[in-house]
Amino acid sequence: MFNLIPREVRFFDYFEQQSQHMMRAAALLHEMVHNFVDARAKAHAIKEVEHQGDLVTHEIVKRLNTTFITPIDRE
Repeated sequence: MFNLIPREVRFFDYFEQQSQHMMRAAALLHEMVHNFVDARAKAHAIKEVEHQGDLVTHEIVKRLNTTFITPIDRE
């Protein structure tokens, strides 16, 4: 059956995921700047964390665009 009001989307869970990705990337960058050993692998790891964050960002935008009433402004 069609439901006019979709089930609740937990945006703050997505924000929690994003904050975890940011903290991980910051820790990797800190390690890379203070210890140049294997910097290429650390840069690759940072890029992978960035990619994971991008996936969460795309999911947030997709959910915002399909949610009837959002807890936050799209802007």
